[in-house]
Amino acid sequence: MQSFRFLSASSAIGFFLAIALMVLFFACNEDPATRARRQETRAYLQAAEQGDIQAQYEVGLRYASGHGAKLDHEEAFKWINKAAERGHVEAQYALGEMYERGQGVDMNEEEAKKWYLKAAEHYQKAAENGDADAWVELGEMHRLGEGFEKNIQEAIALYRKAAEQGSPRGKVKLGGVYDRGDGVKQDKKEAVKWYREAAEQGDALGQYLLGRMYDKGEGVEQNSAEALKWIRKSAEQGNNSAIDFLDSRGEEFNKAP
Repeated sequence: MQSFRFLSASSAIGFFLAIALMVLFFACNEDPATRARRQETRAYLQAAEQGDIQAQYEVGLRYASGHGAKLDHEEAFKWINKAAERGHVEAQYALGEMYERGQGVDMNEEEAKKWYLKAAEHYQKAAENGDADAWVELGEMHRLGEGFEKNIQEAIALYRKAAEQGSPRGKVKLGGVYDRGDGVKQDKKEAVKWYREAAEQGDALGQYLLGRMYDKGEGVEQNSAEALKWIRKSAEQGNNSAIDFLDSRGEEFNKAP
């Protein structure tokens, strides 16, 4: 019996040692970017538990997306709800989405609309106080029918208001409307105009979209060198679509001047 107990204990020790070694192996071989995101999440979680409203929202986003934390919609709802209740506008909008989709909470259209409208009220005030990007947020809500009836014309009017006030995001949105012919007559040249303005302001998405127009020769004369120039600028800012595009072209783009 003593020999059996000794072997059982040895087996148990060996099992837990193997588990520990596996954990250590995966921790050591974890992608550096993933490790960094997890470390950031731990820092955000500590701040969130101490009542930091932005950290509460960030923790919620990470649980909702599974980036830097295990995917957990209920935990995401908990933290986003905390931030929303305290007046965090992006959290209020996100909470509306969660109620609308039934993510981490039972689907509830009335609650979704309530939180969308709370967010819209903040965006309206911010826009009237000079925050041009807030017009873009309101435009998106009208386009998607979040808190309002779907209304693409109202969305376009709000994108234009943002663009005319200098918002790169507004310019990209307006360019996209003309690019797709979404609620307006399709006009690739007009799309290029707005993409270019955003790109010249340093907007990564605008740079990528302008580069794609040059690559395809839509709204502008086809020019691979110009396409590369703008897509590289976008990739340098971390735009994943730009990075993927360059990877897909490989040596073809590497050879361009």
